[in-house]
Amino acid sequence: MFCRHIISTFAIVAGIGCALLGEAVAQQVGTSISADGGLPNTNAMLDIQSPATGDGKGLLIPRVTQAQRAQTDPLVEGGLLDSGGALRGGPAHGLLVYQTDGLQGFYYNTSASDVPSWLRVGTGDGDGDFMANGSVPMSGRLNMQGNAITNADCLSFDDNCVEVGNGAQSYSSLQGSVAVGRGATARYRISGLALGAEADGDYNGIAIGYQSDGQYSNIAIGFQANAYSGYDRITIGRAITNRFNNSVALRGTLYLDGGTGVLYRPIVGSGTWQAKAFTIDHPLDPENKVLRHFCIEGPQVWNYYAGNAQLTNGEAVVDLPDYYTTLNLVGSEVYSLTPIGAPAALYIKKEVDNNRFIVGGDVDIKFSWTVNTLRNDPGCLEDIKRRPAEQWKRDINF
Repeated sequence: MFCRHIISTFAIVAGIGCALLGEAVAQQVGTSISADGGLPNTNAMLDIQSPATGDGKGLLIPRVTQAQRAQTDPLVEGGLLDSGGALRGGPAHGLLVYQTDGLQGFYYNTSASDVPSWLRVGTGDGDGDFMANGSVPMSGRLNMQGNAITNADCLSFDDNCVEVGNGAQSYSSLQGSVAVGRGATARYRISGLALGAEADGDYNGIAIGYQSDGQYSNIAIGFQANAYSGYDRITIGRAITNRFNNSVALRGTLYLDGGTGVLYRPIVGSGTWQAKAFTIDHPLDPENKVLRHFCIEGPQVWNYYAGNAQLTNGEAVVDLPDYYTTLNLVGSEVYSLTPIGAPAALYIKKEVDNNRFIVGGDVDIKFSWTVNTLRNDPGCLEDIKRRPAEQWKRDINF
């Protein structure tokens, strides 16, 4: 029956003991199914050849439903499994079928025992959910076994959170939180970030560093840096806590390339704010010594101007910067005049007006002058209003 059916469509060439094809063909091991009687490829036990002319042909693998492939129900017509989940015909390592419903595709058996283990061709997984691009979603632990992921286009662990590290926790987040490090936590609400072992970036906070704690809208950077309450607090440094809203707390040496208004205290969290100073190499012994200069302190904010001038016909006009009257409080000036080379009677003939003042004297002589005046720009006035010279401690907001 088989031979009659095949011969009606193809020419069958049997490779062993086929007397019709003579002694040469008798040495051929394999079977060819073809329209023109072609011999099988010498590497194949079975070579199915599509016709070279006319309608092309393909190969149909046995087709089954999902129930027939996977259900352990002996009542399923055409089912592969018995009631114990074993293949009815015994072990079949490499058995291939095509599933026509559900998650359609080719499935092959990777088990050498009579209990099959199916994998879907092209995905590397069995009955899971598959993406439109053919990728497979992760579940459970990722064990690289000492290997590394390189040139990765995307690693997506969850729609709203990423957890990397033993005990890392990132959950109950609406817009995406990230916890990276052993015991790192970025939980609750939205957009928390924790980087470092035991870092805590809960409630929209950012924490970077071992045991750092930055919660709410706060940021903590450094070993045991804390900004865990209040709002808009930034903490940078080792084991320092920021307790003031809308402020930055730093610990350690601060190097500034430009900038003004630096305050510091030598003991973290206690004591009063100390004098401001800067240190440079000592000009006479730069290899071994430093020279430390301190700022002038006072309850008012002063600007300082100085220079030299020459009296001519008993008068000298001293020009100040063109921004002087905009920056300073005109009328608050404190003047100093010092004659050079000989005694002289010097005086302020006309106070500051239109960014200049006039000096008079009884003899034409060179002199030095200084002017101290109060700052009066909007930034300074706002700072003084927020931080007056005298203030209750309970109202302090640095």
